[in-house]
Amino acid sequence: MPKEQEVSVRLFYEDTLMIQNSFIIWIESLIKNKGIIPETHRKSFRSTLSKSTLEVGRGQVLIHKTKKKERIVLGKFYTFTMKMAYQTSPIVTINYKNKTYHIPIEDIWLTILNKLYDIFPFALNESRRMSGEKIRMQNKPGVLEWKPGD
Repeated sequence: MPKEQEVSVRLFYEDTLMIQNSFIIWIESLIKNKGIIPETHRKSFRSTLSKSTLEVGRGQVLIHKTKKKERIVLGKFYTFTMKMAYQTSPIVTINYKNKTYHIPIEDIWLTILNKLYDIFPFALNESRRMSGEKIRMQNKPGVLEWKPGD
């Protein structure tokens, strides 16, 4: 592989990794401060979620485990996390199996953070694959041929 290709793959991978690290810090801050995302930061939150996960894990279910060891399905990970940008209360109300749960927002953020730790390695792998596809298309000037990355 020529040197400029390796740089392109590496840059995309490192960009994704850098965004993931900053998103982890953001979520940890939300946990620590029992945080609600200000209206002025909602678009940035949604964008960072998308860029850090590359939408990997979009169909996965997000499950919160209570202190009483109950498992509450919050919904699809990606959709639920996007909606959390609009949460305005420090208590998240979830209706599940004909029961209403009132969960502190910091516990929800911790559940999301744990799911991100599961998803991020797959997103990094996807960043390598996407970089490979992009480079292969750029290496054939005038040819719109798609070849999967390694």
